[in-house]
Amino acid sequence: MACVNAAGTSMPPMLIVKGKIRKSLFGYNTAASPQDSVWTYHERAWMNEELGEEWFRNVFLRHCGQERPQLLILDGHGSHETLGLLELAKQENISIIALPPHTTHYLQPLDRSVFGPFNKAYNKACSNFLSLAPCNIINKWTFPQMFTSAWEAGLTVQNIISGFRGCGIYPFNPAAVPKSAFLPSTVFDRPLPSATITSGTVTSSTNTTDDSVEPLAVPTTLPVAPPSNVSLSTDTRSTPGIFLLGVPEGLQTPN
Repeated sequence: MACVNAAGTSMPPMLIVKGKIRKSLFGYNTAASPQDSVWTYHERAWMNEELGEEWFRNVFLRHCGQERPQLLILDGHGSHETLGLLELAKQENISIIALPPHTTHYLQPLDRSVFGPFNKAYNKACSNFLSLAPCNIINKWTFPQMFTSAWEAGLTVQNIISGFRGCGIYPFNPAAVPKSAFLPSTVFDRPLPSATITSGTVTSSTNTTDDSVEPLAVPTTLPVAPPSNVSLSTDTRSTPGIFLLGVPEGLQTPN
């Protein structure tokens, strides 16, 4: 799990391995992972509500700094919006916004410019390591080394800042999201059937052309209404209070 801010810096990652007990972490060379990384486990190696709260307490609150208020943008996964997490965030004067479903390709900076380079760097690191010697394998001991190499190559200041800029989050730019993103899907762009009553019977008909359907109005600006008590930092010399949380897809830890 990765968390970055608009200044281009990243928090230590949380790595979730497959397992049901603490012993599941045995064998991993955790010392080779990025500094201050948090290692934990789950029977399916995935995020759940308990781990979401653990991440908020042990990673975010420890590394977000003392400035308040702050804004944390989540990708909408259910494990990130638990009651315990929300109550703790309220106590800490941290506002939380969850992105709408199926919008991360427009609104998620990590998806836009970070996770792509990260995944490519991970695959390259694995290929290079395996080609060094026939006996080299990717296992619990060697995985952290591959992960760290990809983390350093993918989560660069340039990639992170580019993601926030491309999504229009920081600097704030509603025009970064194209107008076509607000159009309805083609399945909904059809005329509605009309019903008529003739001699006690009901018949329905559907127009075969779209001439009678008025085009939907496309908003010219992206509607954003941040909480009135949140003031976003605009000083990039320090750490802006805008953080983005996300999880790279397709990366699995060794069993």
